[in-house]
Amino acid sequence: MKENVNICLYIGESVWIASRCGEHLYSVMENPEYFGLKKDDINNDELTLKFSVINKIEGKKSELGVGSYKEFELQTIKENKPLT
Repeated sequence: MKENVNICLYIGESVWIASRCGEHLYSVMENPEYFGLKKDDINNDELTLKFSVINKIEGKKSELGVGSYKEFELQTIKENKPLT
């Protein structure tokens, strides 16, 4: 039995999560190299892409990308070491 391997491709923040996930899926199919993948990876039936919400931010849209929100994002990137 093959072992499942989880690799973090990307971490970012978004207000409209479902829309952003769709944009990322389109990008993966159009240019898998952007996310550190190869065409062979995309054609692999055993590849599973997962989107996860790490932290739900309560607040105004204008607060995203600054202050403690940005610090949390940068710390999460440092801890998870995404490919992009």
